[in-house]
Amino acid sequence: MIPLTEDIIKKLNAEGVETLYAPNTVTLPEDSILEAPCGLKWMSIERSIRMGAFSYAVSGYFHGVSIGRYVSIGENVQVGRQDHPTHWLGTSPFQYLHDPLFTVGDNFNGAAEYKSFVPHVFEDNIESTVFKPTEIGNDVWIGHGAYIRAGVKVHDGAIIAAHSVVVKDVPPYAVVAGNPAEIKKFRLPSDKFSKLRELQWWNYAPWQLKGMKFNDVDSCIDALHKICETEAPFTPSVVNLKDYQ
Repeated sequence: MIPLTEDIIKKLNAEGVETLYAPNTVTLPEDSILEAPCGLKWMSIERSIRMGAFSYAVSGYFHGVSIGRYVSIGENVQVGRQDHPTHWLGTSPFQYLHDPLFTVGDNFNGAAEYKSFVPHVFEDNIESTVFKPTEIGNDVWIGHGAYIRAGVKVHDGAIIAAHSVVVKDVPPYAVVAGNPAEIKKFRLPSDKFSKLRELQWWNYAPWQLKGMKFNDVDSCIDALHKICETEAPFTPSVVNLKDYQ
């Protein structure tokens, strides 16, 4: 994990990554890869994250997640929280954490034993859970307070309504809501979103799409055919956090 000092925050900003953290208050995983420009804002990030250009998240928790381009994520969103073992003696992480559950002092019964205890899973090389990466496609909108289970894939163009609990994959351009989240409708007719997925408009920068009537999907599809024939896809700068060590 890399502490975000004032110097690193300034460097990230200069290289196209917006953060709103106060200096020296958070850390980011060193294996994070970010396409510029993008916005981390107040995200709490554990394990790795990949974020595509023109995407942002306001706040919440993110663990081992890949995020495509032009993704909009609201406040207090939870993505990729990993499971606890469900067929062991208990569900508490004391059974598999290498370090104690709490950072505390010594003035309580069992303090010495508590701090020296190491569960046998490390001696016996037992896996407590299997890491499940989570994938968010391109042009996805995730509303405030949504929860996305680890291992889920949210496909291109989907919308996840605020406070939804997503426990299974979300199809392209589906609008899901509820607990558990269910498909309520599709953003666009299948013939239109199939063409958009084929054209992959998110590979282009906003200035390459200048002049398009964004509120008229049919005209956008016509314009995209011409753009794909004449314009090379945008190649974003890539910020690799391990280079900041």
